[in-house]
Amino acid sequence: MNLRNFLYICLCFVTLFANAQTRELREKANDAKRNGNLKVALSLYTALIDQLDNNDPRLVEAYGNRAYCNKHLGNYSIALSDYDKAMENANSKYQDILKLNKSDLMILLGLYSDAEKL
Repeated sequence: MNLRNFLYICLCFVTLFANAQTRELREKANDAKRNGNLKVALSLYTALIDQLDNNDPRLVEAYGNRAYCNKHLGNYSIALSDYDKAMENANSKYQDILKLNKSDLMILLGLYSDAEKL
């Protein structure tokens, strides 16, 4: 086996290990959110976001779920920012869900005209 093949195999193992860790973190975060442990879910989604590449499509879901947690924990400005980050790369179906959740938060904050523009 030459060095090039060896390095390729090593890279494959590292990638598989990283994907397994990311998948496990996502599952734990989703379980915590489902069970109402929003503070735990918030920290897990933050860790997940930190692990993902900027162009990873899973960031949309992670930011959207973190926004949900922040909204329900009263961290409204952070939730608005997370909704914006999620909407940057979301497909049209998920975009609509994010807009609905963001507009709900804006109405809660009394930002009626901004909510209408979404």
